[in-house]
Amino acid sequence: MASVHVLVGQCGNQLGKTFLDGLVDEVHASKDDHFAAQLSSMHFRPSRSSLPHPRCVMIDMEPKVINSTLQSTDAAGQYTVQSPQYITRHSGSANNWACGYYTHGNQCKSNITEALRRESEVSGSVRTFHVLHSAAGGTGSGVGCAVADIIKSEFPRTLLFHTVIWPFASGEVVTQWYNCILTMSALRETADAVFIAHNDDFIKKTIVGRRGILGHAGTEEVSFESMNKDITQLLLDLHLPRKVYRLQQTDYHHHHHNS
Repeated sequence: MASVHVLVGQCGNQLGKTFLDGLVDEVHASKDDHFAAQLSSMHFRPSRSSLPHPRCVMIDMEPKVINSTLQSTDAAGQYTVQSPQYITRHSGSANNWACGYYTHGNQCKSNITEALRRESEVSGSVRTFHVLHSAAGGTGSGVGCAVADIIKSEFPRTLLFHTVIWPFASGEVVTQWYNCILTMSALRETADAVFIAHNDDFIKKTIVGRRGILGHAGTEEVSFESMNKDITQLLLDLHLPRKVYRLQQTDYHHHHHNS
């Protein structure tokens, strides 16, 4: 069964691209053809005339990040995103949850619903919707919660899983903690599961790793790209299919079964 990934806002789209790239790398690295085919079919759909398409919908209220993502994916030549798979506007959400949720959520509801329906139909049987977004920005937090409402209304039998990026404690967005509170309050009513990735934890992990390799903190090398790769590794562990091995039966269990 397929999973559809919904990338919302700047953070969600940047992390989402790294995650999709990670899935492609896993497919190519696998020596198990069955595993590779299973992984590919869960997260990508084939195309007769072009590269495979990721089972995803990209949403942002500004076009810059999605345009950059489309250019980089086309250049890499691993997969391609079709125009019905992304939704952009030119106004932004002003770091305001209410603007994202009420204004853009209502104005873009029909477009978002149609994009989700289309991706669901072409993907066949969808088991999970996976929404990636931040808790601090206006689009990620507000539109991300609006997307959750739409999915729960239109696809009530599917699992709704959110990956939420928690802001730095010293973040520059004045409204970030209001956005975080409103985001988690809304997702408590809609999401089946929420995976929260704390930026502070991942930057500490990256700095410690740099210190171990370089002998100093090397904070100048820490970037959102490197943090996204670390978060992606955790997400791959959650999303990749796993082999189940039968445990060898012990003499005790054999005796107990026959007695």
